[in-house]
Amino acid sequence: THTHEVFHGDRTVESFSEHVDLQLRTLERAPVSEGEREVLEVEEADYLDGDGEHLPAFEGCHVSGNVLVQKVPGSLIVSAVSSKHSFDTTRVNMTHRVHHLTFGQKFEDEELTLLPDAVTNSLDKLQDREYVSNGQNQTHEHYIKVVGTTFKYLDVGTLSSYKYTSHSATYHANTKLPVIKFHYDISPMNVVVTESYKPLYQFVTSMFAIIGGVFTVFGLMDGVVYNTQTLLLKQKLQLGKQS
Repeated sequence: THTHEVFHGDRTVESFSEHVDLQLRTLERAPVSEGEREVLEVEEADYLDGDGEHLPAFEGCHVSGNVLVQKVPGSLIVSAVSSKHSFDTTRVNMTHRVHHLTFGQKFEDEELTLLPDAVTNSLDKLQDREYVSNGQNQTHEHYIKVVGTTFKYLDVGTLSSYKYTSHSATYHANTKLPVIKFHYDISPMNVVVTESYKPLYQFVTSMFAIIGGVFTVFGLMDGVVYNTQTLLLKQKLQLGKQS
């Protein structure tokens, strides 16, 4: 979004002068012709989002998309760079909100229900977090550690996910313009979770093994108690004969 007017006309003195005159008359609420009104409606569309709602009246950018990266450490840097604009470094503010940042495939709602809560809660740790620049030339850095986890299900097949942890830092930038940096480190190790089932004979064997173990333990305890009682009884009889 932007707070300055956008000029779509020809790059001539006459066209630019007409544009400035039209904007001044609009601010002064002076009457405009039907053709000029159409021009204003086109320019007003630059201040509307996809749903036709008015965008907030401040400078800013909306960055979205996908980036293909190798499974090696790297960085994603967001900076104010343009060959058609100049920037006042003292007024560039890198305050931002991370709406969505994930690695790997995008899961449907049905697929998310198959993943453990510990995984789903770590797929997008930066979601809806806001980072504010409280001073001039402040750079924000996010350090992200990514670990892959593969789930092999019997019914739905394989789901590959990437969960991550993150921590962030803000500091005064010595460079000309502050930036936003996302440093990611994708672990070469991958966790594989495989769903399997036990055949009936293994279940029966395990059950009998448990039952046999229980009987063995109770048999040992019964033997210890019986032998102890017998020994104590013999000692009492011997003491009675001696008396």
